[in-house]
Amino acid sequence: MTVTAHAGWTLDPLANPDPTITHSLPLAAQSYSVFGSAVDSADPSASFTFAWSILLPRSGQTASLSSSTAQNPTLQNVSDTWGDVRLFVVATNTATAETSDTDPRTAPASAFCTLQIESAARSLRLPAIGSRDWYTALDTITATLDTLTINNGIDTATVNGSGELILTLDDGSTINAGSVVGPAGADGADGADGADGAAGPSVRFLEYSGHITQWYDLSGATLQNGFNPAKVEAIFGPFRAPFDLTIEHISIAARNAGQATNSADFNIYTCSPANWEIDTLTSDTQTFTITSPSNYSPSSVKYTFSPALSVSSGTLFGLQMGVPTIGAMEGLAISITCLES
Repeated sequence: MTVTAHAGWTLDPLANPDPTITHSLPLAAQSYSVFGSAVDSADPSASFTFAWSILLPRSGQTASLSSSTAQNPTLQNVSDTWGDVRLFVVATNTATAETSDTDPRTAPASAFCTLQIESAARSLRLPAIGSRDWYTALDTITATLDTLTINNGIDTATVNGSGELILTLDDGSTINAGSVVGPAGADGADGADGADGAAGPSVRFLEYSGHITQWYDLSGATLQNGFNPAKVEAIFGPFRAPFDLTIEHISIAARNAGQATNSADFNIYTCSPANWEIDTLTSDTQTFTITSPSNYSPSSVKYTFSPALSVSSGTLFGLQMGVPTIGAMEGLAISITCLES
């Protein structure tokens, strides 16, 4: 075989071999440039194509290449998982179609490069599956274990005359772990019923109601009576919640709902006092609708929230209305019923 592939972490790995880089956890979403090169001993001026692969990642380990066919791809999306990431490249002479060794078990070491991701605790290596230099990582682990010292281990554990567990550490210090509890004894007889307790506080009930005499009308592209067709309008409120409460239901009645099938959507808004000043409202996703059953007749709706809508103390809330679908709707009577949370 005359084609030999070269992989590394520096440009032109044939002239500047750098097959291994080491990083410690966490990786902080880094990406890594990887470089390929090749030589054909029978054709010094040959050009090549390249095929990259990530060999046998360990369970839970993720990584990907920006391209598997670029000469110099990027290794990316490497997870914060302890263990080496091993890359393998195969080069093909574009003129003769001859390739470098395609079997990772027999290919020369020059065709591989490795990202060593060390453990967070003691900067140890976990070789990638199929690595040839596993013994260096084993030597490091053996040396670490041989010199590992555990400080303040428990030397003895005794129970003193007061029934307390006393731990004596190997440095001579002690820890009183408290009373030792033995197995539970037999149940005693039930005691007499106690007196009835005092009644708890009653739940407060709030109702906000009002009558809005406005005629909202959208005629072509002309905006009438201050109603914005581009968004829902805050028509009722805002009210400040005096304590944590829930909105149970809302009743709306239109004295004149307009032409037949004319309809308008309503929903609750909430906001902070500061956001009210800059017109930044949060709309509840539950929408309810009034629809006119016939020309210029009254219409009403009672909407019950399920579950009830929570509003925290100090929050502003009220009712929004969307543009009527046909044009006119006037005389809205509104009632919002709330209970203390």
